[in-house]
Amino acid sequence: GPAPSASRPAPDARSAEPPAPPDPTLLVTEPRVLAELERQGLTLSGVLGGKPEATTNHELGQLPALKPVWRVLDQELQRASARDKLAGVDVARFSHRLFDGRFLRLPQARFALAGVVNRPDRAPFEPGSCGETRLIYRLEYALDDQHASKLPMTLGIELPVASSAGACRDAAARWLEPVATEPAARAAWLRSSAGPLAPSRTRLDTASGRLVINLQLVRWPATVRPDLGGHAEYLLRSFRTNAAGLLQPERLENSIDPARLLTPSGRQTLAAWLRESAASIDAGTALLPQELLSERALSVTPRGLQRLANRPFSASLSKAELEQLDYTHGRRVRSASALLRRLDQLSCQGCHQARSVAGFHLLGEDAPGAARENALAMPVSAQVLADLPRRLRIARSLLAGETPDYTAPFAERAADSGGFGEHCTLGRDASFADWTCAVGFECSAIEAGEGDAIGQCLPRVREVGDACERGGVRPARDPERDRMLRVVPEACPDMVCNRSGVGFPGGMCTASCGSPGTACGAIAILDAFNACLARREAFLSCIRDSAQPAGLRACSAEQPCRDDYVCARAESGGVCLPPYFVFQLRVDGHSSSLH
Repeated sequence: GPAPSASRPAPDARSAEPPAPPDPTLLVTEPRVLAELERQGLTLSGVLGGKPEATTNHELGQLPALKPVWRVLDQELQRASARDKLAGVDVARFSHRLFDGRFLRLPQARFALAGVVNRPDRAPFEPGSCGETRLIYRLEYALDDQHASKLPMTLGIELPVASSAGACRDAAARWLEPVATEPAARAAWLRSSAGPLAPSRTRLDTASGRLVINLQLVRWPATVRPDLGGHAEYLLRSFRTNAAGLLQPERLENSIDPARLLTPSGRQTLAAWLRESAASIDAGTALLPQELLSERALSVTPRGLQRLANRPFSASLSKAELEQLDYTHGRRVRSASALLRRLDQLSCQGCHQARSVAGFHLLGEDAPGAARENALAMPVSAQVLADLPRRLRIARSLLAGETPDYTAPFAERAADSGGFGEHCTLGRDASFADWTCAVGFECSAIEAGEGDAIGQCLPRVREVGDACERGGVRPARDPERDRMLRVVPEACPDMVCNRSGVGFPGGMCTASCGSPGTACGAIAILDAFNACLARREAFLSCIRDSAQPAGLRACSAEQPCRDDYVCARAESGGVCLPPYFVFQLRVDGHSSSLH
């Protein structure tokens, strides 16, 4: 089922032990609570200083603070269209599908609160703070009963949490919710003066916070890029309020601008920072100097960290020029290749492509009544679920008046259980020697590129949901030129291998419904489905008319999917599918509703 909205353990009536002290809430994703929070003023407009009841995108577009953001996004869409003449919003006319900017101003569209996140672990990145409160809003529209969906765009508000006389115990204690099950009561307490979401604490213009955008800019279907199983690019931008109260672009945290390294001064600044920051880089708490940062980034899917676009430091630096650094004191970074991997995952694009859901870490829960064919079974990524225990340890330390250990693991290895899909060592770098797999799994190189040090923990004998194409990426500086090398299909015992060419990155072993160890889901027949969309028919009827039942891997919070797959809602629980088989995760097809 979905990740728990709060980290508070349920009381156990059978236990004679006294109840454990309550734990602070780390994550709120329950739709009814979020709807109540919005009703009580936590709308995007309210957070940006406008009228809380102004919730449509047409109304949002009138906010002075937001107008510069929308102008930047308009320019980004024009840039993408000018660069790629095959890109457009009409599925029938364009083979590369572009985000339709009309949704940003549509009266029938809005940014709905999809999640509230308590991030005490972010304190090292906002010096003097007690971490951050994050509000994630997801773009959605509803034209009528047949034409309604979410879209692959989130807008995040990141608010630093002020300390009290230099201490964070009070700030941490605000997340200790009273026991309340009614959504209205929970929301009222969270919004009260004692709670973490009080109006005075959730105004962007008074909290020195930032607004961040993650947007699927363009998507190429598998028919265009059959070797990769498709290609998508996600735009990452950040904005901060200026003295006039307007949101202006700012440079992205830890995301290096390769152009700044072309000057001798830029190279010298980076070299000095690498020497002076070895300990904080090793701990995962380093901050790159502002003068080296980029204002924009693109992350790409599928194949995450194999693609150079998602590894900006590896694209800018060579291992050879980092060999002379001292790695003898590192706990996690003990080689030049591990240093590059750590730096890449501290960047925006590297983090967003480390065990994420198509470039996102929080997409929100779908309401119980949402159409199963367009709903997710999990609101957050495998990386977030794996990192929650670390965030809880930090919150508990703050509550106890202690100084927490803020050390962070690599983003791609947030858990250390070695379970299904976790990243693991292929034995080529001592820095990753302890990245082993649990009993019953082996570190598989089936999806690894040539010379890669990292694989995935997968069953020794192939099972439903596992990869069935062997081969890795030959990366290029331009991600559109990335190519798969020497792809070889491998047999799925008593199953079928659905290959990349029909939209399954790395291939996926599929059984028939009712087969032992499988969950029953549905797979769209690609040609029939896309032809239906091109005729501008409603998505739900297209999927229902073209889908075939299939035995798929079951998924849940405890049972994740492998990289490049999403836990989609099924008749019972969740099943692993390519993300772009779920309409709300693809940029294309929605525009037919507007014509």
